[in-house]
Amino acid sequence: EVFRLEIVYPFGLMQAPNLETGLFLPRLMHLGTHRSSALEIAERLEELGGFLDISLGNKRTTFTLHGMSKYFSNYLDTLFEIIYESSFPEEEIEIQKKNAIQGYLVNITTTSVIASKNFKEIMFGEASFMGQSLDETRIALIERESLVDFHEQNIIGSKCDVFLCG
Repeated sequence: EVFRLEIVYPFGLMQAPNLETGLFLPRLMHLGTHRSSALEIAERLEELGGFLDISLGNKRTTFTLHGMSKYFSNYLDTLFEIIYESSFPEEEIEIQKKNAIQGYLVNITTTSVIASKNFKEIMFGEASFMGQSLDETRIALIERESLVDFHEQNIIGSKCDVFLCG
């Protein structure tokens, strides 16, 4: 038996102070807390056969945990630690920035990326949040303080919806 737990917060990219903070928040939340390193978190989830997906949409953020039902209660401490105690370690931020810049440089010449960027700019306008795209310069601007502030303002003490299947 397996389960799927979704915790949905009513904030997303539209509430982010900038595109880069919004896009990097879900990438970084599970990469270190005040109590655990990224490796420790990954090992805890993996040893129980579970995995976590954090996705940030335009208007909501969803934490989706999949796992084995018999270990359900064991997952909760780690999940709540990730949600409420993310520390956004500088070294993890730098690694993610370097990876994102490398990915950008590899993909920027592909027709699908160029078409997507141009489509967004034409449809929504470059000044609009929806018309923006990440580039090398914007990725380099990501700051820990912005991530911490966005996390604290939108998760700590905020209401959420919880869905459980299985």
